[in-house]
Amino acid sequence: MLFTIEVTRAMEESKNAHLELLKDVAGITPAGQDTEIDQILEYGYGFGLHEGKYIGVKELSYWSMALPLRRILESKVSKVGNGFYGRYDKMGLFVFSRENLREPEAVKAMDYTISLQKYLDIRYNRLYLADVDDLFVCNLDDGLKPGSRLLRYSITQNQRREFYLEAVRRQELAI
Repeated sequence: MLFTIEVTRAMEESKNAHLELLKDVAGITPAGQDTEIDQILEYGYGFGLHEGKYIGVKELSYWSMALPLRRILESKVSKVGNGFYGRYDKMGLFVFSRENLREPEAVKAMDYTISLQKYLDIRYNRLYLADVDDLFVCNLDDGLKPGSRLLRYSITQNQRREFYLEAVRRQELAI
């Protein structure tokens, strides 16, 4: 059986965002310790702070996650449907997000992917959505009940460190 997984990232489209990827995957991106800022972010009133660096959590979840994730899903499903990645018995799409995903967002992304590829001959069977703390595994096969399609796995700090160090080791061996 042939199986392939396309790996991508839902993120803002800028060079700086690409350079932050390794630190984000490793979970070593510095987090703010200012409780006032944390409260502002929690309640969604962060516009205009520090030259636009901070944004409220409600706005952030829409602007930073929904649009990039939607665009990447549309792009990848279109490519797989057109045969761009070839034809395999099983196909998976792995999307990494810097922003934390909650289960409702993962379900929406899964449902959206299913709707995009509903009438395609070549399609993804699995969708893997990962952020720094969680991995959502979505079964996109036909005929499944909605409640049985999604599994959530927590990723510990030690696991993040190991994943990062293993990637660095492999890169050093390739040089």
